[in-house]
Amino acid sequence: MQNDKISYVVVGAFVVAMVTALLIGVAVLSGRTGDTEPYYAVYGNVSGITQGTQVLYEGFTIGQVDRVEPERIGNDIRFKVWMDIREGWAIPADSTARISVSGLLSAVMIDIKGGTSTVSIEPGGEIAAAPGGNLFAVMSEVASEVANLSQTALRPLLANLDEQIGVVGTLLRERAPELMANLIAVSQDLATKTPGITQDMQEFAAELNVAGSRVNQVLRDENMGAIDASLANVERATAHFATVSADMVRTQRRLDQLLVSLEKIVSGNGDDVEASVRDLRQTMATISRSVSGISHDLEGAARNLNEFSRNIRRNPSQLLRSGAPDDRRR
Repeated sequence: MQNDKISYVVVGAFVVAMVTALLIGVAVLSGRTGDTEPYYAVYGNVSGITQGTQVLYEGFTIGQVDRVEPERIGNDIRFKVWMDIREGWAIPADSTARISVSGLLSAVMIDIKGGTSTVSIEPGGEIAAAPGGNLFAVMSEVASEVANLSQTALRPLLANLDEQIGVVGTLLRERAPELMANLIAVSQDLATKTPGITQDMQEFAAELNVAGSRVNQVLRDENMGAIDASLANVERATAHFATVSADMVRTQRRLDQLLVSLEKIVSGNGDDVEASVRDLRQTMATISRSVSGISHDLEGAARNLNEFSRNIRRNPSQLLRSGAPDDRRR
């Protein structure tokens, strides 16, 4: 009987120890291992958030959700999530609390991303809420977008593609013999002309090689000096041409100045120039009137000279007797 009592005591002590260990483990996992301080954050959607949801600070468990209080503001409803956070834990004022899920099989949690402010949020204060990173919500949204894309784009695209494939199939059935005949004709023509094309390409390559060898001969080391000298001469000629161009520009400027000076002279002595022109006209008129008489006299002299030369050709001896006309008259 005494042994039974000892066994009952041992079993009871073991059960109490296990329950205590379980409670301690739950407290450690939930972050409630000591005194806590209340904080809250306001969300528009609290899917998966219940009492006991873990609260993490940069991935480290610091508390849990105590309660969720809905608040209606006009036609909108917001949810104030109260959190019990480890006492003395400093939360910077620019920190944000995000509802997130670390994996497909993980529970929803509130992850606080610490800020850089040196001022901490007082207990009972509000932690700014950030948009949630709920993986299931994102997957649902992506699935909705894929379904919408399938309905509005993929199905019409597939229908249009099926229609175009049908048109192409019909075209191939109707034009296939003609297309094959054209393809055969092109292949035969290509086979006939390929040797000629190949020969032309070989001849062109040979000519190209000859031209390349000639260029190499021209650009030999012994010719590089002459080429450099020619280039230097061209450069000097270019510089000389630039000098000549500058001289021509200066000459043009001088001519322009001369023309301006002549214009000033003419405009300043207009009366004298006009009198000179009148005198020149009178002189030309007098010469033109005298030209007729002078022309007549020249014509007579030319006839006399012509007659004289004809007589001399007929009788050259007249040159000897012409000096004594007075003797002939005697």
